[in-house]
Amino acid sequence: MDPQVLQSLLNLPCLPTLQPVPLLGFRIKMWGICSTLVPSPSKKVTGHVWGLRWKSSLSG
Repeated sequence: MDPQVLQSLLNLPCLPTLQPVPLLGFRIKMWGICSTLVPSPSKKVTGHVWGLRWKSSLSG
């Protein structure tokens, strides 16, 4: 997800900083028009993570 979309959806005051991370033991499979994570011991999916420290950081 783009930082701008995340900022808009969560009503954040500034753009979140996303960090690249590997997710080991999964692969992406298309299920209709949706991407789905499925177990696959020898595979790796690369994605991004944003650390939310406190629920109170979200407005609303």
